[in-house]
Amino acid sequence: MITAGGEVLNVASTVITVELGKPLDPAQVAASLKSLYRTGDYSDIRAVSEPADGGTTIDFIVQQNLFFNQVIILGLKAPPTEASALAAMQITLGDPFRQEILDEAAERLKTRLQEEGLYTAKVDAELRPHPAGHQMDIVVHVQPGTRVRVAAIHLTNNTEYPDAEIAAKFKLKAGAQLTSAKIQSGTNRIRKFLVSKSRLSGRAAVRRGAYDSAKNTLDLTLDVSEGARVKIEANGAKFSSGELKKLVPIFQEGAVDPDLLEEGKRNIRERLERAGPCRGKEHGCDKNCHAATSKNLRPLQAVLSGCTH
Repeated sequence: MITAGGEVLNVASTVITVELGKPLDPAQVAASLKSLYRTGDYSDIRAVSEPADGGTTIDFIVQQNLFFNQVIILGLKAPPTEASALAAMQITLGDPFRQEILDEAAERLKTRLQEEGLYTAKVDAELRPHPAGHQMDIVVHVQPGTRVRVAAIHLTNNTEYPDAEIAAKFKLKAGAQLTSAKIQSGTNRIRKFLVSKSRLSGRAAVRRGAYDSAKNTLDLTLDVSEGARVKIEANGAKFSSGELKKLVPIFQEGAVDPDLLEEGKRNIRERLERAGPCRGKEHGCDKNCHAATSKNLRPLQAVLSGCTH
C-alpha cells in the first residue's frame, strides 16, 4: 500500500486480503477496499493493477487521514485569553483534519481578535503531522499588533437623564484602548443605573464604526433608552418600596416576567406567614404591621408607566 506521493505504508494482513501467488480475485480486491475504508485511517482509496512477469501487480493507493490532536496558540496578547481564542476557532479534537476547516477556524480567530481591538493581528497556522499516529498538531502563531483606540463616542441618549451622567456611567472615553470587556462593563453600569431608577426595560448598546487603518482608531455609537418605569404594588399588605424590591426579584433580574412576579408573591406570602397575624392596637400592638394574614394579599401588580400588567 502506498500514498499518492509514493510513500510505502505498512498495513495489517487482515485488512488487505488479496492473496499473493494466486489468481487475482476481484472480490478480494473489493473486500480489501472496504476494509481500508472501515479503519477510518485512509480516504480516496483506489486499487491500481498492472501486468507483471508471470502475473499482476496491484497497488492500493491511499490518502492518509490525520486527525486534529492538539491546537496551540503562541504570541497571543490577552484579551482574549487562550481558552477564549481556542473556543472561537471551534476545532473539535479528534475530528479528521481538513485544510478548509483550519482556514475557517483561523478566520474565526481573526474575528475574535478584532472584537478585542486587535484589528491588525496576523494569524498563521503551522502544521505538525504525525503520520504514524494519524495525528495532526496545529501551532497557531499570532502577531497581535497594537490594540485599536477609540476616536470618538457618539451618544444617542433617549432617556430623561443628562448626557454627562450617562457618559460618566459608561466610563470608556475617547483615546482609550478598546476591548469587549470595557464595552460590556460600561453598558452594564448604565443598565444597572437604569434599573435603580425603576427602568427595568432600559437598554444600552454599542455600535462600532468603520475601522481607520491609517490611525488605528474607530468611533463608537452608544445607544441608550430608558424604557417604561416599573412600580410594584402589593394590594392588601403594607410594605415599603425597599422591602418590595427585595421580595420581588424583578429588580435583581432586571426584567418584568410573570414567573418572577409569581416568585415575588410567594416570597411576600411566606413573609406574612412567618410574621403571624396582627392582633391590632387594642391588644397592645403598636407596630405598623403588614397584613392580618397572607390570605388578604390580592394579586401582585407591576405597573409600567401607568399601565397595569
